[in-house]
Amino acid sequence: MFELNRQVDQFRSELLTNQAMDETDVNELLTHMREEMDLLQERDLSEEESFWIARHRLGDTDAIHTEFSKVNHARVWRKRVMWLLLGYFIFSMVPKLAGLLTLPFYLLDTKWLFITTPIMGDRWPIALPLYVLILMAIGSVFYYMCHHKNNGYTNPP
Repeated sequence: MFELNRQVDQFRSELLTNQAMDETDVNELLTHMREEMDLLQERDLSEEESFWIARHRLGDTDAIHTEFSKVNHARVWRKRVMWLLLGYFIFSMVPKLAGLLTLPFYLLDTKWLFITTPIMGDRWPIALPLYVLILMAIGSVFYYMCHHKNNGYTNPP
């Protein structure tokens, strides 16, 4: 059985994978597709047929992504620079955070856990396992944010 809403949601999620497209761009494309579907259904086509024909008339998702990347190239670069700056900020802050979190171990005189770095100096030793765990936790959060962003729509099974 054809489920129109599920197919539209799947098409929406495919379109939102492109950095150059945002919610308003996708909504505009889906509005055009629904208008086309209404016209086709007035000509006695089924819901499924009208969906596939309207989607075909919009074009392949790769072609749509290419065109929106050409038009919205500033948005793409803005996002790239933002991620670059965020990565630099995190990379520069993790040693300081790890140093603060290992302070209780330092005070308990468990020096065998620590290594010293040129960034922090001898005064603030860093526990290598804690440093790696912090980086893994931050990476996991960003992975989850980037790959599970569904904008209120559920992905099909």
